[in-house]
Amino acid sequence: MLSELTYDTINSKCGETDKTLAGLKKIALNVMGCIVFGAHRSWRGTDSQEPPVGLQTTLMESIHTVVFRGSSTSYVPPRILSLGVMPKTLKSVGVARLEVPLHLHDSIARARRSTGSPKTVVNHLVKTYGEDDKQDHGEVDGQDETCLPPKPSVTLTDEQLSAELSSLMTAGSDTIAITLAHAILALAVFPEWQDWITKSIDQATNLGYSSKYGACFPLMVRCLALMSETLRLFPPVPLLVRKTFAAHDINDIHIPADTMVKIDIAEMHTSDPFWEPEPFEFRPSRWLKEGIAPCEALIDGIPRGSFLAWSEGPKSCPGKKMAQVEFASVIQDIFGKFRVELVTGENEPLQEAKDRVMRDLKDGAFRRRMKESGPEGVVLKWVRR
Repeated sequence: MLSELTYDTINSKCGETDKTLAGLKKIALNVMGCIVFGAHRSWRGTDSQEPPVGLQTTLMESIHTVVFRGSSTSYVPPRILSLGVMPKTLKSVGVARLEVPLHLHDSIARARRSTGSPKTVVNHLVKTYGEDDKQDHGEVDGQDETCLPPKPSVTLTDEQLSAELSSLMTAGSDTIAITLAHAILALAVFPEWQDWITKSIDQATNLGYSSKYGACFPLMVRCLALMSETLRLFPPVPLLVRKTFAAHDINDIHIPADTMVKIDIAEMHTSDPFWEPEPFEFRPSRWLKEGIAPCEALIDGIPRGSFLAWSEGPKSCPGKKMAQVEFASVIQDIFGKFRVELVTGENEPLQEAKDRVMRDLKDGAFRRRMKESGPEGVVLKWVRR
């Protein structure tokens, strides 16, 4: 995994590369593929499986192609892109866009045929919300239907399940990749926080807990504090949009029914008095309770509306815990072995380089780059600890 942060280095002797952001995007996509579909793909881009009969790509190969090379051609019909007269690169994008829906429907069909407890997201969704195609049979997997727990009142068609899975892969991998990128860039700008993070990572490693989730994750409080502070200052989704179904009066403001309301998350994360003093300062330690080290814990009692990175209410992010585990795991793996340094431009003072990166972080420049096909530009140096 770590090779993805330094592949195609500008200077292989000192580990300088402008490919870190793209590498994080690939890491996030591979992890999501394993969680959602149980699909394993090597970090160098080769699949362990052959394409299904009649298809040219595997599931993860098609998703990777669409995510990394499909944004610039999203308005061109895939059947045109896949024509034989098209250049090889464009043709591969067209083929991938045609085959992703086929792969998703095949995954749903295989999940429906599987037995036992669901171990992937697709199996869980199909078993819980899929249309019951066995309702006319007296037994399901050898069991009397009357002995099985009732299905939820809401069911999803295969087309709806396919749309949910597609959204999980794209939105889930995008947001975690952007958050990881923002956190790593902030650590490069403020190296003192790398020392702070590695203390908890080294503690888990020294206790032999680094690969044991149940013992290791509770020790990753500082990693979660880093994640929360990154989400507070540089949210991957800076605006929430909601529609009112009835009229509301909030203080002296009347909001009619059927009104689209935009919530500026970034503004709320810095204007609320709860984050004083210095709400614009990058300080992960603000998320820890005082006086309880070494058994640290995150603060509680955050006022409602002061932190909306995960949203709130019935539409809050369902992947919060999964994202936290993935973030902590990646940060632990990276900074348990490496330090990251910011590389300056030609004749550029270090402070000017730091100011440049912070400006881009605050105005969302890196977030926009991560959503494009070539999230490159910033040069980082990876130094083994």
